Amino acid sequence: MKQAFTVSIKIRDRDGNVGGEKQVVKYEGLLARAHEDGLRSIHTELVQIPSKANGDAAIVRAVVVTGRGTFEGIGDATPGNVNARVTGHLLRVAETRAKARALRDAVNIGLVALEELDEVDAVDDVAEPPRVERTAPHGSANGNAPTEPRDDLMTQAQRRLLFRIAAERGVATEGIARWLEDHAGLKEIRTWSKAEASRLIERLKAQNGHAQAVPS
Repeated sequence: MKQAFTVSIKIRDRDGNVGGEKQVVKYEGLLARAHEDGLRSIHTELVQIPSKANGDAAIVRAVVVTGRGTFEGIGDATPGNVNARVTGHLLRVAETRAKARALRDAVNIGLVALEELDEVDAVDDVAEPPRVERTAPHGSANGNAPTEPRDDLMTQAQRRLLFRIAAERGVATEGIARWLEDHAGLKEIRTWSKAEASRLIERLKAQNGHAQAVPS
């Protein structure tokens, strides 16, 4: 397998601290290798549509046919196991994961696919504009210094828990961010600090008797 098709990612604990690295394969690499092996078709089937009744869980089945045989994979996506920036694309994420898993078996690669990980917001047919950190220009008229990157932002573990609590309460996926902002009395969920997220989690747990430990 070509090295360009793999990437090294950092392994983080629930607090966001880096504990090591691991190699993963990229979807585009799996697809290219499958074509080299005589890819004949990729078929996907929607198994479950996300809804309030099933916790907004999307499930897709993929079938890959190559010169070596037929291979299947199941992909699932929920607000709790995807990056918060793609919670509005659960079906597409589930489909990409299903295809990636089937392709991994088809080309005999044991590495997990980057697109299967919940920290990743890229799927093969969902394009998100890059996030740009805006800073005040040096010597600007308002005299403000350039903005420094923040290290106290809410962790992905906190974000996933908040989205899961909201989903369990029947909040539609596309409205979870606004629902959380309303309950926290804060705007721009991406800018929340760990402390702000922790306070909201505690408040929602107290209201609902939610038993899960609070990530910090």
